[in-house]
Amino acid sequence: MTREQKIDWLRKADTETLLKQYETCVRKMDHIFEIAGSGRETLESISENYDLTRAEVISRMTGGKE
Repeated sequence: MTREQKIDWLRKADTETLLKQYETCVRKMDHIFEIAGSGRETLESISENYDLTRAEVISRMTGGKE
């Protein structure tokens, strides 16, 4: 999935889905080297997913002011 597709998916996700995605990203960040070392995902993709999801959560919490 491209960065633009990820952003679009996050914007369209309902609140429950977005929060589940954020929780998943946080857990992956906790084990980023272990996951990346397994070859399942790259450091960059884990980090990007976390950053994009966090940004969408913050945007919704602040009414899009950030």
